Amino acid sequence: MKESIKKAARTLLGPALRRLSQRFEALQQSINQVGASQELLQSRIDQLTTLNRKLLEQRDVETEVMGRALSTQRVRLEALTIQQQQLLEEIELLRESVSMTERNAADADRVIVDESTSLP
Repeated sequence: MKESIKKAARTLLGPALRRLSQRFEALQQSINQVGASQELLQSRIDQLTTLNRKLLEQRDVETEVMGRALSTQRVRLEALTIQQQQLLEEIELLRESVSMTERNAADADRVIVDESTSLP
């Protein structure tokens, strides 16, 4: 009797157990695929993180180079501004000198004219 109950249970439960076993295997495959996808995703995230760090380092280097170049240009511009101011001052002195020379020449011409007209 026990044997016939076991046999009947196997006959009735056998197909259900096979279906459950197949579903469990399919579920296990899905879990394995999700795990593989997560590993691939993590690998891609790691690659992107590495690339991002490299790009940030490169940007930092470029920023530093640009900062140095701008600093150099600022110093040069300041030097040119000082030179320009000095040149403007020299030009003003030259203008005054030319003006004085012209006045002195005009005065000398008047003296010569006065002397020549006052001679007996």
